[in-house]
Amino acid sequence: MKVGEIITMFKQFANESDTTFLTATDIGTYLSQGYREFRALVTDLAPETYQQSQTYTLSGTDRLDLATSTPALLNTSGSTLMTNLLHVVIVSDAAGNDELEYLDGGPHKGVAPFFGYSLEGTTLRFGGDRTGTVRIDYVPEHTVEFDSSAGVGYDANAIPDFLLAYHPLIALYGYRYYAIRDGGLPPELQLQYRDLENKLREYLASSRDRGGSTYVNYYHADLY
Repeated sequence: MKVGEIITMFKQFANESDTTFLTATDIGTYLSQGYREFRALVTDLAPETYQQSQTYTLSGTDRLDLATSTPALLNTSGSTLMTNLLHVVIVSDAAGNDELEYLDGGPHKGVAPFFGYSLEGTTLRFGGDRTGTVRIDYVPEHTVEFDSSAGVGYDANAIPDFLLAYHPLIALYGYRYYAIRDGGLPPELQLQYRDLENKLREYLASSRDRGGSTYVNYYHADLY
């Protein structure tokens, strides 16, 4: 679905003609949060869906502050904000093509595996000094503008992502926030979002290939 279509669907759910009570900015706020929840569900089941990567060069250090690094992935004034850390990988060069080692993570440096990593606040801490290139695979905050009054930042024809058949969930998730003001979520909408959410879970769990789980691939270590 396009952004404009998602907004139209939300308006039909809300059925509110008073634009002073439900403004375009209000709708944008609800749908933006709804899309965050949509992405969180997708990321939980198929984290590679929104994955982006960034490499950094290390020189004999046991930490990388993502609030002051370039780019800064954990600085709210930066251009890209990381919402989920997926992998920390030692790679051969800045291109990040040759993966040398996937590091194991821990909740803090004290229990992180030897030469693994932990994320403490905004600081990525390693189990020992590292020299070379590290690649961070992460999910960024979305940049879709759902406020139709936002001017140049708004594009009604923009498509949030390729999961088009499940985009009504964005409107349904957004409507739940509006329902707090409006007095509750109608049971019909509850049934609809639960049904569509279950279908999305099934779709992602099958790796988007419904026959995929019926096949077994031959594995031999010498081939990898």
